[in-house]
Amino acid sequence: MPVFSDDFVALALQQFSEVWACGIARRVKVDPQSRPVPEIVVALSAYREFEEGRLKVAANNPQYVADPNDLLDSEQLVYLGDPALHFLTCDTGYLARIKKSPQAARIHNVSLDELADAGRAKALLRLVIAGR
Repeated sequence: MPVFSDDFVALALQQFSEVWACGIARRVKVDPQSRPVPEIVVALSAYREFEEGRLKVAANNPQYVADPNDLLDSEQLVYLGDPALHFLTCDTGYLARIKKSPQAARIHNVSLDELADAGRAKALLRLVIAGR
């Protein structure tokens, strides 16, 4: 049985972007009014989608226990706010959670073997830079 009613979850998700953007602004000591919320949502869309997914899981699971790695994982996604950056990871959980964000195209699941071998890593980076 869900922890919260469907109506409560729907309302929370409706207000999520604003609360989320203001929380980020406060953590980095920036005036929450300095940029419009929709602009922040677009700039950090993968991060936002990841966090919204965490909220949905928590709201629908009374036994939910936050994975300490999720916080660290989600904060890595901030770097995708720079359109020139790509994210190479061996963790398949990112793309399992991020499906709508255009930034998902810059998240690349790779094997540890690819990264451990200098030649394979170099070839992989060439593919990523060329638009894999």
